[in-house]
Amino acid sequence: MLVKERLLFIKADEHEFEELLDDIKDSYELRCCSYDQSTVINSMEMEADHVICSLRGIKENNFWNILPLLPKPVVLYKEPVIDKMQYLNDNNICCLYMGNGEKESNRHLIKMICCDVPYRFMEFRQKIVDIIYSAFVINGCKHFEGMMMITTAVEHIFFSENRTVMSSGEIYRYLSEKSGVSPAAAEMAVRRSIGYIWKHKDIYGKSELLAEILKSKRVPSNTKLLYSVADKLFFDYRIDFCRYYAALKDSEAKV
Repeated sequence: MLVKERLLFIKADEHEFEELLDDIKDSYELRCCSYDQSTVINSMEMEADHVICSLRGIKENNFWNILPLLPKPVVLYKEPVIDKMQYLNDNNICCLYMGNGEKESNRHLIKMICCDVPYRFMEFRQKIVDIIYSAFVINGCKHFEGMMMITTAVEHIFFSENRTVMSSGEIYRYLSEKSGVSPAAAEMAVRRSIGYIWKHKDIYGKSELLAEILKSKRVPSNTKLLYSVADKLFFDYRIDFCRYYAALKDSEAKV
């Protein structure tokens, strides 16, 4: 699968980054904008992996206060300016030399910028876990251990390569390994927790992950609820899943 990183270039003029953009246009998802207040909105709408600008452009447009607000900004320079680069360093903003402008140099530069795929995959995974956790582990809820097992099971299903053919036995064996109890005990803990969720549909039904499955006429089976939540998550986040997961596999293959 071809994974195209989303890169937003902020251009000081029409021709800035012209050769660089031409060299990488087939390998990355690109968008350009100018230095104005809409830059932050553009980066958020695009969900850019990196926002790239030049030290020259920042200086000419007095963009210093806006720069820290951008997601993962990268500043490129041709000639270093010590005090400005110190400011970037103090604000944890990546600053890189643009190189000689040749095709291979340009491609190497962008690969350096996009080398954090594994870390962004971990951030994405934690985001998914937090969403699952917030749906099941409500403050003061009963069956905490079972709710945590449900959270673990949904995470496992969501991120597994064989998610569409995974059996209930595989799920309980996985929970057994993670929690240190028998597969049968894991199954029972999940069942009790689902029974509790069903009795309190008025509370748990407020979650988008559970709203549909809790409209059933009878208590859903363990696997039906687990897969329903995992499928809902996958539908909502499938684009990011495919991008980050494939990118992670690709980076592992190159190691």
